[in-house]
This record gives sequence, C-alpha cells and structure tokens, in this order.
Amino acid sequence: MDRESGVDIKATTYSIGSHYAFSDTTDLISQLSLIDVNIGSSSLDGTNTSISIINKINENINVSAGFDYLILEGDSEFDFNFGVSYEMPITNKLSLRVAYTTSDDTSSTLIGLIYNY
Repeated sequence: MDRESGVDIKATTYSIGSHYAFSDTTDLISQLSLIDVNIGSSSLDGTNTSISIINKINENINVSAGFDYLILEGDSEFDFNFGVSYEMPITNKLSLRVAYTTSDDTSSTLIGLIYNY
C-alpha cells in the first residue's frame, strides 16, 4: 500500500521599496518585506531586505541580480539572487507583474500589481 503525506505551506509577504535610475534601462532597487510563513500548524515571522540591479530588456521584460538578507525567527541568511519579470500595463499607472526569482536555496514565483505614482 502506497501512502503519501504532505504539509501545507503558505507564505504571505508585505513589501515596500524604492528605486534609483542609473540610466533609461538600469535601476537600483531596494526593498523591505515583512514575512509570515505557515507550515502546517506552525507559524514563522521575519523580515527580508534586498538590494538589486534591474536591467530592462524591452518594454515588458526585466532581468535582475542582487542580494537578500533574510531574518526568520532569529535565524539570518545572506543570499545572492537572480530573477526575470514580465510587466503588463493595465492603465498608465497600474501594471500586472509576474516574476520568477531564484537564490542559493529557494525559488519563487510572484504575481502582483504595481502602482506607479
């Protein structure tokens, strides 16, 4: 008899960031995130600080490379990251963004809205 067991993992992140334009196609991005991770019935809280350089390939596609400093329940980790994202404009100020990021130990896929003010 084969038996499979699994654990539900849910992560929620709230982030705020800023950018500095080096050129028309290259930006420096900084970001601070509050993280809530639920694994089964356990919960972990933490923060992530990241600094990345983003290069615009075309109007919709960006690639990035940078560093993350993660603190989760007192443990800390420093990682290099690489990512690619696609932004689809909805209005002049609002875009839908899909991003894939990978680092030393993890990878993530994000879907979100970006508001440019």
